[in-house]
This record gives sequence, C-alpha cells and structure tokens, in this order.
Amino acid sequence: MNQPPPPTPLTLQTAGPEQTRRVGELLGRQARPGDVFLLSGPLGAGKTCLTQGLAAGLGVEGYVRSPTFVLMTRHYGRLTLHHLDLYRIGGPEEAWDLGLDEQLFGDGVCVIEWAERAESVLPPEALWVELDYGPGEEQRRITFPEAPERYAPLLQSLAALPPPSGALSFGDDESGGFDSGSTDSGGDSSGGADVVGADSGGFDSGSTDSGGDSSGGTDVVGND
Repeated sequence: MNQPPPPTPLTLQTAGPEQTRRVGELLGRQARPGDVFLLSGPLGAGKTCLTQGLAAGLGVEGYVRSPTFVLMTRHYGRLTLHHLDLYRIGGPEEAWDLGLDEQLFGDGVCVIEWAERAESVLPPEALWVELDYGPGEEQRRITFPEAPERYAPLLQSLAALPPPSGALSFGDDESGGFDSGSTDSGGDSSGGADVVGADSGGFDSGSTDSGGDSSGGTDVVGND
C-alpha cells in the first residue's frame, strides 16, 4: 500500500537546541549516498545545531563546528559528511571555483550552510531546509519547502513525528551543550582535526583525506 506524499511545505517547531539536533539526527540516520542538504536562515537559527545532529546520525564521532573560516570540513562516519559554510563567499561563482562540484556529486552526504548564497549553482534534487526563530527564545522553526522525490521517505518520517501538527515533542528538553544561539556564527574547526590549506585552484581532495578511513576523524580544508 502506497503512502501518501509528505505534506509540503512541512514545518516543524522545536523547543530548544536538543530537539533541533534530534531532527538532524533523524536526517542522518536515513541519509543515503549522494544526499545534499541545503540549509538557510539567519545567524543563530540552528543550522550548525541541525548539522551536528545529522553528523551524529551518520555515526560521526566528535564535535562538529561550523567551518565559517575554513569553508569546508570532512567528517567520517557511516558515510563521509562534507560540511560547507558559504557565509564568507562573494557569490555563486566563487563557491563553484572552490571545487563545490566535488562535494555535491560524490558518494558522501553534503550539508551546506548559507546555501542561498550559491543557489544558482546548486543541484535541483537537493533538499532545502529553512531554519528560523520561533515565538520563544529557544524555539526554532524548521521548514522543508519542497520534497524532491528521493527525499519523500525521509519527509514521511518527519511528518509522522508527534503531534500531528508538526510541533515536535520529544519529551523533556535537554540542554546537551548545544547552543543554537551561538553555533552558526563561526568558531574555528580545530578540535584535533588535520588542517590542510588548499591553493587558489580549489579543494585538493586527494591531499585532505589523511587515509580516508571511517574512524570518525575530521579533515579541514581551507583556502589561501
């Protein structure tokens, strides 16, 4: 029996950072090779918090920070997570010149924060995720404005979360150390990661894998 298509737009409201992270974790658990998640929203809306959950769902170990200053980090779990932050780019062409195509069309999972800054060069089959502030200080709204066919099962799972209205209720809110008010605004990506500087020609994926195993490590790619 075929399930009905998920409602679009689908909007979820979370009560705090931990619930936002849990939405991301559900995305990560169901993510498939080649999935692309495009995150948009104002500073502090929870983009990095959602990505942290997605990384956890993929089995990535360690703390995931926003690569605002290094542009892209690579984390290893069940699938390789390519985490990009386009906050500092000057336009879509600059994003493409950095080697964006290598991350979008690989076998891993790609998450792009501030994706609206390069919308014209991003694939139509990606899943857009719009994050914004909710009515309360800690509340956030997470909206999926469209549902490309490949993401329909994933959105079905999200739409089935209680209560039916889409306002999430995961039980008692846990602080968990996730501060959605501060995780989007940058911060370095050291944390014991290998840091590799890329030349002006773009990302050098051949030199940043440090072995390319699935040990939960992190590669950081920057530019000159």
